[in-house]
Order: sequence, then structure tokens, then C-alpha cells
Amino acid sequence: MNFWLRHRLLLLSLSALFVTLLLCSLAIFWQVQSDLRNDGRQRVRFGVEQLDQQIRYVETFVSQELQDAPTDCSKNSLRELQLRMAGFPYVRNILFARDGMIYCSVQHGAVSVPVGKSQPAMLSFPESGYFPPHTPIGLYTLSKQHQQVMGVFGVWHIAHILTTLDGHSALYFSSGELWMDAAGNRLATNPLSAMSGTQIELVSAEYGFRIATVVPWFPAWSVVWQYSKGFIIALIVIGVVAYRLIYRYLSRYNSALAEMRNGLARGEFVPYLQPLNDSRTGKIKGCEILMRWQHPVRGVISPMQFIPQAEESGLIIPMTEALVKTVVDRFATLKHRLPEGFHFSINVTAPHLLAPTLDDACRYFLSRFEGCPVTLVLELTERDKRLMEDEVARRVQELKALGTLIAIDDFGTGYSGMSALQTLPVDLLKIDRCFVSKVLVDETSEYIIRNMISCSNDLHMKTIAEGVETPEQHQRLQQLGVDYLQGYLFSKPIDLDSFIATKL
Repeated sequence: MNFWLRHRLLLLSLSALFVTLLLCSLAIFWQVQSDLRNDGRQRVRFGVEQLDQQIRYVETFVSQELQDAPTDCSKNSLRELQLRMAGFPYVRNILFARDGMIYCSVQHGAVSVPVGKSQPAMLSFPESGYFPPHTPIGLYTLSKQHQQVMGVFGVWHIAHILTTLDGHSALYFSSGELWMDAAGNRLATNPLSAMSGTQIELVSAEYGFRIATVVPWFPAWSVVWQYSKGFIIALIVIGVVAYRLIYRYLSRYNSALAEMRNGLARGEFVPYLQPLNDSRTGKIKGCEILMRWQHPVRGVISPMQFIPQAEESGLIIPMTEALVKTVVDRFATLKHRLPEGFHFSINVTAPHLLAPTLDDACRYFLSRFEGCPVTLVLELTERDKRLMEDEVARRVQELKALGTLIAIDDFGTGYSGMSALQTLPVDLLKIDRCFVSKVLVDETSEYIIRNMISCSNDLHMKTIAEGVETPEQHQRLQQLGVDYLQGYLFSKPIDLDSFIATKL
């Protein structure tokens, strides 16, 4: 394989690998995004549940004390309050207020301080009033007539929850206008508004606070690796294997194509002929020109192994024309030995039919047999979807004008069916072997063959039955009115020399 071909193959292989890896990478990032969102929802839910539980302890204690609030702040009252408060975790202090004035604190004893404006809400986080500015505390307040009881709990409990549940996206606490991060810092504005990503939050149904986070749209590579390490390793292995397989396939495909081109230049594609016999007399009336690859190393290669690739690449056109020229040049000197009305059939694909070089090949054939009643038949397979294109019909008319005959191969098994007979000037119908092989055992197959023959007679066409292998099939097809027979009963495809020696 030459330098440029190798580079083209490498580029195609790398492109295919890149597309595969890109699609898989997008799938990985989508999956990681989904996992991170699910993780964020879980952490937010756990945070709300834990903080609900802590505030619930404070609420229980405050509710009990509101029922039996002390009228004064004596030492005995304080001692009893301290003992009761010790049984409730998260409660740091209890404040008692009457008519808007705080008169008792479990920690500080008797006081006389007005209740700050920031404290009327059930759950609040004051920054002034009884507490020093910026003191990180929370209040849970219950009121009854003129009496108020406030349970004080430390904001560090909230910060501890946020820190404990910290993941790949930071958690934030909010109550009213207050925003707080995992370090316990009060934030002047909503921190989520400046972040790009999916915002996830949950509001406490009991106390109205919320915990929120933002999952970034493009997670860091370290996060992707953590969540999809096994999948990424598997993807890399699959990508390398896929690259090798694609490269090997493309190499093999292009190597085979290059080998066919070399074989064409060396004349390795040789004609094999299979006779067509008159169904009534058994005499030979023509032959179908088939192609075999006479490989110098692998021997004779079946057309099934190279024709599909030759058609796909367009190489079938020069191969077919070279084959016809070989047959013509050999038989032109033997035309006096050919039976009257002898015809040579050659398979032509739709792209070949549209190629201008086919006109020259047909003219060359007819000129070499000038003055001899020999006919060239172009066989068009019904399995070709392009057979019904307008351009194909126009070309068939042009080739008919040169003096060729047109046959429809594989009739009844392809795409066009009877519509081909409407648009194309057909001279012969070839009945496919799938019907011929069952003519003696399947009534439906015989009925189809009978109708094909009837249609051909009405349209002044001849019929050829392919795949005839037994005398019984021969006899039945003759009775049904088939004109010509082709198959192993008469001869398998044989090389040129053997055909001339045994059939002429």
C-alpha cells in the first residue's frame, strides 16, 4: 500500500474513532451530570431532614417552657432551667420576654433588653438587639399573649451539616433574606445567582428555611473520572480496538481493490461461458458470458467474492468491457462455426448502462461479427433499484438502436416487476432459478412460470429458464413453452478453450 493510501486510511480510521469517542464522551458527561444532580438532591434532602430534627429539639423545649415561663429570674429558677436545658441538645440558651422586653436569660441571668426588630419571626437569625453584632446564632420563638420564649441555637450546627454533606457542589443555607455558606459566613446576596448550572433546592415544610446547591453544567475532569472511571477505561479499550478493526477493514478493502486493479491490468479476469440450449431441439443457441478471477496464487475465484466490491467501486465497468473484448476477439475468427442466431449474453449494471464507453463496446462487438447472424444481449438484473429510472430507459432505447437485444435477468424477484415491461423495450425474460427449482413440486411456482410465459408470448418476447438441473425439469419447462434452457443439466460454466472444443 502506497504512502498516500496509508495516510488516507489512517485519517478515515482516526475520524471514525474520533466520532465514536465524541459520542461516548457526551454520553459520559450526560451520565455524570445526571449522577451529580441526583447526588445534589440527596444531599439537600438529607440536610433539610437533619436540620429539621435539630430545630425540632429546640421547638420542643421552647414549647414546654412557654407553658410554665418563670415570672422572675431567680437563682432557683435559673438552676431548674439549666437542668432542663441540659437534656435538649442543640439548645444553647433560653430567653424569656414580656411585653417586648427580655427579662431573663439562662446564661446571663436577669436582663432588661428590648426584643430586636429582627426577632419576631418563628425562626430568625438576628444581627442586633440583645446579641452582639454578627453573632452566629439562630432563634426559634414562640409567643403566648404577652409572653415570648426564644430558644437560641448555634449557627455552627447548620454549618456542620453543610460541611458534613459537602460534595462536588457546595451547599448553602437560606432563611428569609439570610444566606449562609458551609463556613458559617453570612452572605450579602444570593450566591446561586452568580453560578452557572442546575439549581437544586428544598424548602423545609416545618420551618420555612431552605438548603440549596448548584450542579455545574460542565463538571471538572476529576469528577468525571471519579464517577465513570471504569466506563472511561472500557471506552478507551473499545476505541483502540475499534480503531484497529476499522483500519484493518479499510486496509483490506482498499488492498483488495488495488489487487483487482492490478489483476485487470494483467488480464486475470477471464470469461467463463455457459451455454443456452433450445428447449425443443436441445441444440446450443447461445451462451452467457460470466466472469472468473484467475488469481496467480489463489486459483479461480468465484464472482461472489469480488463482484460486489467491483460494482461498488465502479471497477466492474472496465472489467466487463475487457471481458467482452476477449470473447469477441476469440470468436470473431470462428464465426463461421457459430449456429445461426447465436447470441452472447453479458450482465450489465445500471451504472455501466449509463457509461458512454458501453456504446463503443457494443459497436466493437457488432463490427467484428458483421455479416454473421450473431446477437449481443445485454442482461439487466431486476434486483437493481435503479432499473426504473428515466435515464436508464433512455439509454436502453439508444443501445437497442445499435442492434443489441435487452434481457431482464432474475425476473419476478426484484423491485420493478411488470412495470419494467411497460417502460423498457425487452426482448427476453430470464426466469429465475428460485421458480425453476420448484416447478415439479410447487404448484405456485409452476403457475408463476406459466404466467411469465403467457405474458412473454403476448409481448413477443422469448423466455430463458435458469438453473435447469434435471431431465424432468427440462421436460416440464418444454411442455410449458419455455424457449431456452440454461443450467448444469447441459453444462456448468467453462473456460473459453473448453467451450470452443466441446460446444462448437
